[in-house]
Amino acid sequence: MKTLTSIFALGAVLMLSTSAGYAAPSSVAKSCKADVKKLCADVKPGSGGITACVNEHFKDLSADCQVAIIRVAALGKACEADVKSVCADVKPGSGGITACVNEHFKDLSADCQVAIIRVAALGKACEADAKSVCADVKRKAAIPACLKAHAANLSDSCKEAMAKADAGEK
Repeated sequence: MKTLTSIFALGAVLMLSTSAGYAAPSSVAKSCKADVKKLCADVKPGSGGITACVNEHFKDLSADCQVAIIRVAALGKACEADVKSVCADVKPGSGGITACVNEHFKDLSADCQVAIIRVAALGKACEADAKSVCADVKRKAAIPACLKAHAANLSDSCKEAMAKADAGEK
């Protein structure tokens, strides 16, 4: 379990501070900001201190933060090498990595392109369903489970996007 926790924490740090930051920086930042502030308040940024702190306290992070980290870690894993090579000269922060990935999308590996498309398609295809079927769900992290629980009531496009995402297809 410690290894799994380390992988997730590494994903979070990559997402928050380096090349994988293009994946969903605002959602993870929003989901994890309070946790990092609370659990790692005495840690100075840089030299891997935040990484070690998040690693150490992963089980103490909110469910929203944990889910955000897990999602971004999957996307980061698929795209990390691409971002390092295609956007090597871009400094993380201020949307530079996102802009670079968008500009050079056709130069990314097929695995990275598929991962980005899968995340975007799922969000777009299921946005209306999530608002209607899961309107009473308070935590965003619980929406995927809600959608799966109400699969019979979802639009065909959302069902299809979920099936493709589960199967790892484009």
